Amino acid sequence: MDWVEIVVLLVAVVALPVIAAQVIGFGQETEDDDEYF
Repeated sequence: MDWVEIVVLLVAVVALPVIAAQVIGFGQETEDDDEYF
């Protein structure tokens, strides 16, 4: 594998759970929102 593919995979592995958490948690107010927005 090229290093580019490795970087893309690492970014995807990190980003997907974050995006999924935001989609699932959309509309739910949490105390952590101020830290990300």
